[in-house]
Amino acid sequence: MAKILLTTTTSREREKLREWIEDAGHDVRVAGDAAGLLARAAEERFDIVFVDADKTMDDPLDIISFLRQSAPDTDIVVLAPVEQLPLAAASIRRGASLYLIEPVEPNAVQAVIASSIKRQSHALVVREVDTRSVDGFFGASPAMTKLFRLIRKVAPTDATVLITGESGTGKEVVANILHRLSPRGQSGKMVPVNCGAIPENLLESELFGHVKGAFTGATQDKEGLLHEADRGTCFLDEIAEMPMQLQVKLLRFLQDRLVRKVGGVRNEKVDVRILAATNKNLLAEMASGRFREDLFFRLNVVQIYLPPLRERRDTIPFLVSSFLSRFIRQYRKQLLGISPEAQARLLGYTYPGNIRELENVMEYACIMADGQTITEADLPPHVLTGHLGLELPASTGPVGESAAVQPESPRTLADVEAEHIRQTLARCGGNQTLAAKQLGISRTSLWRKIKN
Repeated sequence: MAKILLTTTTSREREKLREWIEDAGHDVRVAGDAAGLLARAAEERFDIVFVDADKTMDDPLDIISFLRQSAPDTDIVVLAPVEQLPLAAASIRRGASLYLIEPVEPNAVQAVIASSIKRQSHALVVREVDTRSVDGFFGASPAMTKLFRLIRKVAPTDATVLITGESGTGKEVVANILHRLSPRGQSGKMVPVNCGAIPENLLESELFGHVKGAFTGATQDKEGLLHEADRGTCFLDEIAEMPMQLQVKLLRFLQDRLVRKVGGVRNEKVDVRILAATNKNLLAEMASGRFREDLFFRLNVVQIYLPPLRERRDTIPFLVSSFLSRFIRQYRKQLLGISPEAQARLLGYTYPGNIRELENVMEYACIMADGQTITEADLPPHVLTGHLGLELPASTGPVGESAAVQPESPRTLADVEAEHIRQTLARCGGNQTLAAKQLGISRTSLWRKIKN
C-alpha cells in the first residue's frame, strides 16, 4: 500500500483518479491548493505526490523544485493536459519522476503506483545495507571505503564477481550485499553453494539437477540450485574445491547460461548471476593444474579482495558492538558494555580466523560475563595469551604417576596446531562442523588438516 497526496479540484477527472487509487487499497490524502499541497508534504512523508500542471496551480515548476528538496525519496508525478506538454517535459528537469498526459487511464495510474512501490522498496533495502555495511563490516578506513564504493558500483550490474580473501574475512557477507544492492535482490534470491562441503559425486547433481534414473537413488526429477537461483544470484563458495570435470561444465554454463540436468538431454535457459569466492591463490592452483585457466578468466570479470581483519583493525570496534548487541539479545544478558582493558585485548589480538573468530570470541565473552561489563577475565584464554594453543596437562603419563613437569623436546608449529585441533575436536564431541567454527576455519580446511 502506498501513501499518496493529491490536489482536490472540481474536475471530474480528479475525482475519478482519487476513486481509482482508493479502490486499489492505497492511502490517499488531499490538498485543496498549492499551498495546502506543500504544507501537507512538509508535515508527512508520502510515497507519491501528484502535481497538476494546469492553471489551477501557482507555478508547477517551483512546486516540484520545493518538493524534490524537501522530500528527496518521494516520487513526483505530474498530471498535464496535452496543451501543457512543454511544461510537463520541463518538470522532469526540475526533479519530477514522470508525467502523465490527461486524460489518464486506470491501468496507467496503477502501473505508476506499482513501479513507485517497487523502486522505493529497493531504495529502502539499499539504504539499510549502506548503513549497516559502512558502520559495521567496512569501518571507516580509506581502503575499506574504497572497497565499498567498488561494491556499490558493481552491484547493480550482472557482472560475474570473484571474491577472494582468507577464511572468515566475510566473503559471503559481500556476496549478500552485492545481491541485495542489485535489481536481482527484488526479483530473486541468493542461493549459496559450498563447493567444498558437498561430496564430489553429488555436486553436479546439486548444481544442475538430475532426471529420474540418472543414477542409483534418483527416483524422480530434481531441479538444481542454478534453477532455484533463476532471476537471482548463485554464490559459489570455495570455488577452488570444484572438481576439474565439473569446472568444464560450469565454464560452459557461464558462456551460454544453459542448464542440462544430469542424465538429461534437454538444455534449459536460466537467468542467474554468478558470484564466486575462494580463500586460495587461484594463480597457484592453475599453475599446479588444479584449476582451469579459462574458468578463472570467466569468473574474474571483477575481483574483490577482502583483507584479513588484522589489516583493518579500525573495523574491530564496530564489529564488536554489532556482535555484542546480537548476543545480548540472544542470551538475554543485561550487559552495558566492555571494559577498556578488554577492549585493548580485543584490539591487540591478531585473529587468524578473522571476522568469524571475532564473532566466536564475542559469543564466548557474552556467555562468560556475570556483571554488567565484559572484562578481561571474560575473554577466551587464547585472546589473553596471544596464541591459539591451550595449556597442556601437567602429566601425560598413566593415571597415578607423578604430576611433576617433565622436560620435553621442542615442538614444531605443526605439532602445536595438531594438538589444538585434537583438543578442539574432543571438546566438540568429534563434530567437525562445530570444531571448524570454533577454530575459525572452514570445514573443508579442517578436513584437510585432519587428513594430513
